[in-house]
Amino acid sequence: MSQDQLNDEAQWTEIEEEAPQERETPNTPDQAEDCNEAAPAEEQAEDCNEAAPAEEQAEDCNEAAPAEEQAEDCSEAAPAEEQAEDCNEAAPAEEQAEDCNEAAPAEEQAEDCNEAAPAEEQAEDCNEAAPAEEQAEDCNEAAPAEEQAEDCNEAAPVEEQAEDCNESEPAEEQAEGAADGPDQRQDLGSEEKPEPPFEETQQAEECPEDVVPLEASETQEHETPGAEEAYEGERAEHLAQKSHSPQYYLADSEPQVIPQQACEEEAPQEYPKEIGNNYDAPQHAYEVVAPDNAHARSMPAPHAAAAATPPSAIVKPRTRNVKSVARWEAVEYDLRDGSDDEFELSTCMTPVYEGEGEEGNEDASVFKHGEPDCKGEIMSCFDEPNLLYRIIDPKAKTWSFYNDSLQYEMHVQFIFGKHSKLQPLENTTLRQNEEGQYVMEVVVYPTETEMFLQGTVNGFTSKLRAVPLTEDYHNARRGITEELVNNEVAAIQQVTSSDNAEDVLQACIDSGIPFVDPEFPPCQASLEAGANKPFKPFAWARPQACVPEEMASQVRLFRANVRPGCVDAGDLGDSWVICSVASVSEDPARLMGMFRHPEGKAAAQREHAVGAYRVTFNKNGWWRSVLVDSYLPVSGGKLKYAKSATDPAEIWPAILEKAYAKLHGSYARICSGDPLHALQDMTGFSTMRFDESLTDDKASDQLFSDLVHGIAAGYTVICSTPGRGPHDKDQELCEAYAQVGLVTGCAYTILEAKHIENKDLRMVKVRNAWGRGVEWSGSWGNDDTKWDANPDIAEECNFQKAANGMFWMSWKDARKYFNGGGVCFTHQPAYDYRMNCVFTEGVPSAVLEIEVQSPTCFTFVISQDDKRCQVNASEYKPVMISIAEPVEGDMYKVVMNSSANGARPTSDKWMFLQARDVSLIHKLDAGKYIVVPRIMPSDDPVEPVPYVLGMICNKEVGNGDVSVKFKRLDAGNRVFENFPKFEPELMEVEQPVQYQKRAPGEAFPMTQMGEEVM
Repeated sequence: MSQDQLNDEAQWTEIEEEAPQERETPNTPDQAEDCNEAAPAEEQAEDCNEAAPAEEQAEDCNEAAPAEEQAEDCSEAAPAEEQAEDCNEAAPAEEQAEDCNEAAPAEEQAEDCNEAAPAEEQAEDCNEAAPAEEQAEDCNEAAPAEEQAEDCNEAAPVEEQAEDCNESEPAEEQAEGAADGPDQRQDLGSEEKPEPPFEETQQAEECPEDVVPLEASETQEHETPGAEEAYEGERAEHLAQKSHSPQYYLADSEPQVIPQQACEEEAPQEYPKEIGNNYDAPQHAYEVVAPDNAHARSMPAPHAAAAATPPSAIVKPRTRNVKSVARWEAVEYDLRDGSDDEFELSTCMTPVYEGEGEEGNEDASVFKHGEPDCKGEIMSCFDEPNLLYRIIDPKAKTWSFYNDSLQYEMHVQFIFGKHSKLQPLENTTLRQNEEGQYVMEVVVYPTETEMFLQGTVNGFTSKLRAVPLTEDYHNARRGITEELVNNEVAAIQQVTSSDNAEDVLQACIDSGIPFVDPEFPPCQASLEAGANKPFKPFAWARPQACVPEEMASQVRLFRANVRPGCVDAGDLGDSWVICSVASVSEDPARLMGMFRHPEGKAAAQREHAVGAYRVTFNKNGWWRSVLVDSYLPVSGGKLKYAKSATDPAEIWPAILEKAYAKLHGSYARICSGDPLHALQDMTGFSTMRFDESLTDDKASDQLFSDLVHGIAAGYTVICSTPGRGPHDKDQELCEAYAQVGLVTGCAYTILEAKHIENKDLRMVKVRNAWGRGVEWSGSWGNDDTKWDANPDIAEECNFQKAANGMFWMSWKDARKYFNGGGVCFTHQPAYDYRMNCVFTEGVPSAVLEIEVQSPTCFTFVISQDDKRCQVNASEYKPVMISIAEPVEGDMYKVVMNSSANGARPTSDKWMFLQARDVSLIHKLDAGKYIVVPRIMPSDDPVEPVPYVLGMICNKEVGNGDVSVKFKRLDAGNRVFENFPKFEPELMEVEQPVQYQKRAPGEAFPMTQMGEEVM
């Protein structure tokens, strides 16, 4: 893919101008081209009817009616526990009446089953019995508003409409059609698009119904989950997996007696409660069921009043402690930079639970996002892991279900034989159908456990559905967490009336109350500002609410040494950001330095104590400390977006992502982009793309040679695979890359480049920045026998087989599978200087007069305001950097001009580049120089154009070896007309220049004003 195909933000329009002859009139610059391209045709939505729900159409509407109402005789229609000689005796006291119908619950007293059925089941047609949101002829009617878009580019901010699917769509939206999940042409700036739950009654060719016959005509049928946008592992196909075969029960076996016992059960809650809290649960008493009255059932005692739901609740509380902490162990870490432990790594502890590591205690390793709060025999309900699990306790004769997913609510329905003797537990509903069978249903929400039943099972069929979380689910939890946020905001308003984040933070520290950022509050606007379609209404919670209760006090920015692959990208779709984070992680000290407080450890710990954090970025060329609170978007009780892949109590990935979102105005505005832009924002170093050189046969040899020297110099190199992400809608592309162990739409870091000259073999060492467990399986992969057959090459490459995400591949294969890439010119040492400047009528407010005493390496860069942060942003202005040196008398000559390759400036071309950042890297020998920022001349009136002039060098300025002064050139100077030679006639700047300076290892730069760099 060419450079301008990857991302319109990364495009450069090159306008070359020849240097005029001394006796000639200067050439007029060519006009800049237009960076924008039309949206790719492949992103235009297909027929929305493909997205229509199909799964909610029941075959028999009678199944929707409560079973007890489908009979003429009230004793037959009553639940088993109510069938006695005298219906008044079987009914609870409050229901005793002369007439049996009066003894039945009110909702069951009807001749017509539709009248007795729940409201959503009262329909003549089974389609009408489906939930309202599923009753639509057109998918757009049933889909949430944010999903009704014909073109994904319509929802994207202008600057995010890129052809490279590597960066544009949330990962959980990358599939197509019923067999592959929802259409992925979702708005670049909007959140995930939930898929209607899958129903086996339609589209049977794509996902056939799974019916397993049992003895006595009993069946076990399982419905597969729909293809939700988020994914567990690498899922490229629709979740058409069959459930594991259950235990088989004899329908004609002799009914057994349920012994007298008391079963502790929690009263149903309208809303789930916080993890880890133990609430008193009412007890249900059960009677002995006599063998000669197999159909009789006891009624549970009336529910006691449920405990009040705490305002911070985001998931159902655990009703019982499954495991306890045996001891705490210190976390191993290595402070290589000799810091003062600003991040409190020395206080990090990790729990060791009782029985952990012992034989028979391996169940916890089965789960990914939590664990059930009950013990028993665990069975996965689907072939795909981390969805729904059934837990059977044979001693207590109980069934429970645990939902280990984060994006589905599990709808569980079992129909048990009429000889079963069962008691519904917790939120389970029970009814009888017309055949006398018992229908039990429950909904299990993410990371929650539902006690399902107690008793003896005698034959059953089942239907299990994984339904994408509804807006009602998110609204309910958002409403709960909003109450807590509002209470904290009210407390802040009692101590300060300011809406400045810094002022509010200081007031919170002084008062000892939690900090809530008034500039980027935990609200919907912070999620979706700039998007054409709304995001789902996610709840916001502090990270302490998303970890087990015993770990709440252990939440830290860092809890272990930083290493690549330790970030879980989450569901936002900002792969360009996460790939950049992984690349920066190759230098742990650099990444941790982004979180250091400008004023040191004490200030950092005061702010962390009230839930405030800072992240340093170089945005628009200027170093900024971005302040955020610790509220993060959550779903299913877990962080929704970027998070630690190894430790839920480690929050630096989520805080970094939130700070980057605040820097751009919302999470929606970072849903697509160029990884090299993010690398420059995080490191401050200039970048360059090499897409065309990678794919060109002749240029690729020179590129490889440059990479060898660049990597040796400390540059960061990345290569990207084609596609919009790990689940690009091009299934053939995904499958082709999966077969060789690569992931589409991802950026990989190139760690080494070696030329084995005696074999004429070029090799690159690659790291999978995503750490997803997939690894190159092609030629020279870790398992390739070529390593054993060529020990000399293995020695030259220092080959070591290890499951650490690193692998070798030939340069030929790299060019085959990677379609683009670039370099970030990171190096050490780096003394960093930034000058605030402006072009006025085409003339820079300051030029640099530099004098060096010995050869010194310089990087100069012009940075314009990022279009991503602007509404209706105009195109970047074409700019250039020129370096001139004295030649004779008072004359200077331009010896270097910037080019598309910052590391290869040109001496004979005047090339204005239309890009966010333009750089020039060059070693200056001892002598005097003038560095002139340029903007392409225009005959039309031009508004002032602000910019930042960056200067990075390997020596400190002002120490006697390097001096830099700010000067001014007259508007009529011939250098602005592209003459190679000119008389500078330098003048003093009209006002002191504001500049930043940052030495290696400093947490944050100093800001000063002056006429020279001191």
